[in-house]
Amino acid sequence: MVVGEREKGYGLSAKKRNPTCGRKISSKSLIQLSTHAVVDNIHQLLGCIPALPRNLKARILYLMSKRSNLLNDDTLNVVCSDAVHELDFTNTAMISDRGLMELPNLSNLYKIDLNDTRTGTRDSVTSLALRHIASCCPNLRIAYFRRCINISDEGVEALAKECNRLIELNLSGCTNITDTSTRAISKFCSHLQSLNLAYTSITDESAYNLAQGVCSENLKEVHISHCAYVTDDGVEALLHGTKNVSYLEIQGCPLLTHDSIDALGRQRESFNFKQFNFTIPF
Repeated sequence: MVVGEREKGYGLSAKKRNPTCGRKISSKSLIQLSTHAVVDNIHQLLGCIPALPRNLKARILYLMSKRSNLLNDDTLNVVCSDAVHELDFTNTAMISDRGLMELPNLSNLYKIDLNDTRTGTRDSVTSLALRHIASCCPNLRIAYFRRCINISDEGVEALAKECNRLIELNLSGCTNITDTSTRAISKFCSHLQSLNLAYTSITDESAYNLAQGVCSENLKEVHISHCAYVTDDGVEALLHGTKNVSYLEIQGCPLLTHDSIDALGRQRESFNFKQFNFTIPF
């Protein structure tokens, strides 16, 4: 039996066989289609990635970061290059010191986000990784490490010293962080505008450090909620020394009393608060 052309598919128009046929595809659209196809088949094509131009690798890395667990210790450094401006690990729980300590020099990196995944804490990243990040990312401006529970003062000290152009730093839930970290931050991070120290082990000394340090004039956002060792004295020192703060969050600190509210009342005219969240225990 001879199969007719229509049955073979030859009777279909080229446009029906290929929806993109007959349409003009820009070089930008072609690159987008190609990079999406590579990410869809990343495990099969991983060996081809090193030969790609830096800008294409940066695009592939970005797309991988938006998908669950595609970025891990084995794939990260295959797709990473000095063209990368942002590293986002919020969609992966499979990154650890091993992958981060193999990062190349990333002089253009602006932001790194290692905030914990939705499952809870991130215990696979330690200060060893932070020290390496500090050494290879000198122009880092934004660094998020929420609930990276094995990060310690040693890593933050290195970050503050080597990445002293930081404008945002999130250490919320990093329970090993103490006043030693804020001592380094207050000494080196003069550009810092946002600092989250909630659920850390800081004391009043950290408030004094921030109020008297090089970041005091530029700080606009401060979080010190659920810090068990912060007292009214620390809150008053912070209020007195950081006049440009417009967002302040102080909740769940068990040692605070109404004296902190009184201190706020005495100095509120000196501030331009856009949002202020403050609670004291009964």
